[in-house]
Amino acid sequence: MCVNNLPWVVRESERPKLEPVTYWLQVRRPKHYATTPHRLIILSALSKKLVLVYSEWYSYHFPELVKLVPDNYTYARVAQYIGNRKQLSEDRLEGLEKILVDSEKTRAIYDASRSSMGNAIS
Repeated sequence: MCVNNLPWVVRESERPKLEPVTYWLQVRRPKHYATTPHRLIILSALSKKLVLVYSEWYSYHFPELVKLVPDNYTYARVAQYIGNRKQLSEDRLEGLEKILVDSEKTRAIYDASRSSMGNAIS
């Protein structure tokens, strides 16, 4: 009995040609997938620039904060929480300590806000 005559056996010539997975991924993915890592790099650079601009503007109001909080992300969160440095009071220090996770820095920021030489926010 010849194997080629059986209906459930697929002949060699009728088998689909399987491509390697890497070739399939290169051909089948949309073209914009290739630019996604590039877009992530651009977004990262843009967010760093925005934080730098934000810290520069806020440093006109509270220049001592840059030395007390060197991390850009934490600086932006602290500046947003403080707002106007003259309105920072003892009862708001607990929320500030949750952001900083350091009671000594929180106390240093509070003391610096009392004696800051920055301009007023209008």
